[in-house]
Amino acid sequence: MAVRGNAFGTISYLYGEAEGGACAVVDSSGHAEYLLQHAARRRLRVTELLQTHGHLDHVQALPDFLRLVPGLQPPRMHAGDAQMLRTFGIPVPAWGPLRLRGVDTVGAAFFAYVIGFTRARMPPPRPLEDGDVVRVGALRLRVIHVPGHTPGS
Repeated sequence: MAVRGNAFGTISYLYGEAEGGACAVVDSSGHAEYLLQHAARRRLRVTELLQTHGHLDHVQALPDFLRLVPGLQPPRMHAGDAQMLRTFGIPVPAWGPLRLRGVDTVGAAFFAYVIGFTRARMPPPRPLEDGDVVRVGALRLRVIHVPGHTPGS
């Protein structure tokens, strides 16, 4: 099920079993509460967070999911984008000459604040590589790494 998650029009996906089963949230955009309501309407339990890449409009709800869903593990994401979670989903190279120790995180936090995104510390992701199979209840989701938009997308 596709759910429009935020003002940028970023779409999150809920991949789940039949009603009452487990589901994965693919791209934690927007508000976790809103996405959890969509899952609850179908009596689905969020058991996995999967990220296609690390841009801020795709990761902004991660801290809230981890706070709201007891026992939920950190997201799975390709290592090529893992550094973006330390800078609130903002690509570090975008800061160019400001790439001094600590400035990346401070600048990214300020930018995230200005545009209304989370300033909560992002969790370190679990690895997700080409060919991996992620189990979501009885479902098996196979990972296909297609780099291009970002190193880890």
